[in-house]
Amino acid sequence: MNENIKIIIILFICILNYINSFDDIIKINFERYNKYNYELNETNFFEYTYFYYIYTFIDIGTPPVKIPILISDKQSILNIYSYNFTDKNLTYNLNNSLSFKLNNNNDSENELYDDYYSDKEYVSGYKSNENFIINNENINLNFLCENKINEQFLKGILGLNTFFYSEQKDLINYSLIKQLKQQDKIKSYDFSINYQNRYDILSKGEIIIGDLPHNYNKNFNEKNYHFVNAKFYTHDPVYTSIKIDEINYNFNLKNKNKILNLDDDTETILDINIGYIFGTETFYNIIYNEFFSEYINNNKCIEYNIQRSYKSYYCDKDIDLKKMKNLYFQIKKEKINFVLTPNDLFYKFQNKLYYLIIFNPYYKTNKKWILGIPFFTKYMINFNQDKKIIGFYVNEEIIKENNNKLIFKLLIISILFGFIFFLISMYYIIFKKNRKIRANELEDNIDYSSYK
Repeated sequence: MNENIKIIIILFICILNYINSFDDIIKINFERYNKYNYELNETNFFEYTYFYYIYTFIDIGTPPVKIPILISDKQSILNIYSYNFTDKNLTYNLNNSLSFKLNNNNDSENELYDDYYSDKEYVSGYKSNENFIINNENINLNFLCENKINEQFLKGILGLNTFFYSEQKDLINYSLIKQLKQQDKIKSYDFSINYQNRYDILSKGEIIIGDLPHNYNKNFNEKNYHFVNAKFYTHDPVYTSIKIDEINYNFNLKNKNKILNLDDDTETILDINIGYIFGTETFYNIIYNEFFSEYINNNKCIEYNIQRSYKSYYCDKDIDLKKMKNLYFQIKKEKINFVLTPNDLFYKFQNKLYYLIIFNPYYKTNKKWILGIPFFTKYMINFNQDKKIIGFYVNEEIIKENNNKLIFKLLIISILFGFIFFLISMYYIIFKKNRKIRANELEDNIDYSSYK
């Protein structure tokens, strides 16, 4: 075989292997669900973004129907509603599917499953099995088929919670990620939430399931990946949380002067369905006195009531954000420092700046921080359902800074090499030209008559 053909074949195989290396991850696109179906404006901004419901479309059944389902970090299983309404394009009806099956462990009649506690309400449904189309591939999955009688836009729930309720252990094989791993559709139990536009709380995005981000995205460096154990925070509903050692305002990592310590050794909740960060009463008092009071007195900021119990602020766009200091969350053992700058915590919309931390000053015993969408849009966060860990890429800004410095150095080096090459080229051009002139002059001075 011709050597050139061999080389082409080898290169082709390498390219195929490179492409196939991404087959072990699954991407599920999501967008925001506007529950109240009204247009966003200055007066309803806080209400619109308070609950950040995200959803995706999924194909289910034979013949397949495309239905919208909620993506939730409060639940752990795949839950589909089945009922018969006139909107057939957005409704799944198990009676119309040729591939629907009931999961029956014995020969007796299937009983209704009603022990699954979800989002402050008991739900009931049948342990079922059905064909789904995910990433253009037919996949057979278990799910809880719920008998919903009220029609609404969302027709199911894709649960991503790392933990299971103690009473729902028998539903562990109804988790989407666990089933994908059991069927070798993905490499691992990892999943991350990636937004199209970083720092934009209204951005669409994708859930990427099956591997760590640095294995499929060159923008993330494995050296900057740190992880901590996920915590099981029992509440209504169940949250996933992490242990934060210190939370500080006006803090300098190099010079630890002027530290305003907010909380020590606190459990901090992560929530992908809240559009804000929930702060404590302590920080409410500090940030008001340190920053907002001046602008409120000058009619440049307004304290706004949200959902009756909560408060936050929106301001004119010309306020000086440099007067506000950074907010730091520290996990000392793993050397993780989350930094939320004023630019991270204000969202510009229609000539106003909206503060993305909200407070409940009436709840005096509130000591819990909740990190919502502003935290997820700044940091790439990875969850592993099997190992019960949460990973972070915490030094991305440093990487970008170092990359900029590297690019600048390479540019300077390139210019220097270019200049040296230019000098060498000019030297050889002039040197050769002088030699040629000199050779011609010598040739003209030679007397050839003696050789005749």
